[in-house]
Amino acid sequence: MRRVASPGRLLALGLALIGVLAFALWLVPSNSYLLLPDRAKPLAERVRVPGEKPLDGSGGIYYVDVVVR
Repeated sequence: MRRVASPGRLLALGLALIGVLAFALWLVPSNSYLLLPDRAKPLAERVRVPGEKPLDGSGGIYYVDVVVR
């Protein structure tokens, strides 16, 4: 006689349940957001201004990309 709750079946059922739960959490919107800022990057590589003078030092203008999830 086979056992209904064998370790393999319990493992498969647990993994399937975790998969369904993860998929549902991915689809259902929440009331909060996760903000993931990137590293600061110099803006001088992206913007050109006519008549700009070269930088004299380590200062500058930087920008940060932020991913909202």
